Amino acid sequence: MKSEIQTKAILPLYIIKMGGKSFRGRTRLQKLIFLTQERVKEFRGFKFRPAQQGPLSYEVYKLMENLQALGLVKESEEATHSGNTVICYRLTDQGKAFLEFASEKNLVSRRIYSAAKEVFKHYGNMPYMQLIEEVHSEYPEYVK
Repeated sequence: MKSEIQTKAILPLYIIKMGGKSFRGRTRLQKLIFLTQERVKEFRGFKFRPAQQGPLSYEVYKLMENLQALGLVKESEEATHSGNTVICYRLTDQGKAFLEFASEKNLVSRRIYSAAKEVFKHYGNMPYMQLIEEVHSEYPEYVK
């Protein structure tokens, strides 16, 4: 298994990249990381705990702050149709270059990339409430 530290740093970048120009949703990112981790049982890089919106990892929040500080990710706020605020992420040029380097050097196992791709294909563009409901029904032990 590739280094869990490498995987922890690269997995969110890879998921954000799959979102296209901008990835919408801090909670959505948490859920997609959790679902990817659930599909690759030998990868337990992030500790998730039960929360109101389902699986939550403060490690993911901290990592996103660090990736921003390193200049790999840019975070912004956007208004939703309902008037709420959503956090959006986009890769910077440095983030894209780092992700390309990580891919060329095989710093993350193909199983994790494949699992993340599969998770994104199924859940990535799912309406927010449907995503939450599906995660709650699949993993009730993570709902507080």
